[in-house]
Amino acid sequence: MSSEIAQSFTAHAPLTRPDSLQNQLVDHLKRVLVSLELSDTLVLIFIISLVRQFLWGVEPQVLAWTLTALVGTAICLAHVGTRESTLVTRQRSFWVVVALPLLVLFLLNVPRPDDCFDVLNYHLLNADRALRGWPFIAGDFFPTIIQVNPAPDMVSGIFRVALGYRFGTFVNFLA
Repeated sequence: MSSEIAQSFTAHAPLTRPDSLQNQLVDHLKRVLVSLELSDTLVLIFIISLVRQFLWGVEPQVLAWTLTALVGTAICLAHVGTRESTLVTRQRSFWVVVALPLLVLFLLNVPRPDDCFDVLNYHLLNADRALRGWPFIAGDFFPTIIQVNPAPDMVSGIFRVALGYRFGTFVNFLA
């Protein structure tokens, strides 16, 4: 009896093989990549700054940054793949009333370098040292004025490295 059921099932079953795990993963990755937004780039940079702190002890720095990029990208893609899809559209009034004046103010400040007290005294130092690895260098008696979590400084440091000292503050506009 069971052989008859099996034969009838195989007789009516399609001849195609069910999707393999690899095909399912590729399809899922395609759906995730399609659902990426511009704001996910900023999320990726913040995740990278957090992951980098866990890999400060890895040497050489090229390996540490490669691992940071891979792990950070995987975490960001996992976040994008598991979040609920919400379609948020901004009305034209938002862009005219909020974004455009902020962009104008940002562009007015670009010719003048950021020379605030806190930027010159500890934000640049925290960012530079944290991007290079463990921020406490042997032999420093007072490594900095105040040592706080350098993750925000690392984000601005990544933008400063990528866009230069003056345009590196663009992350403040994006936030």
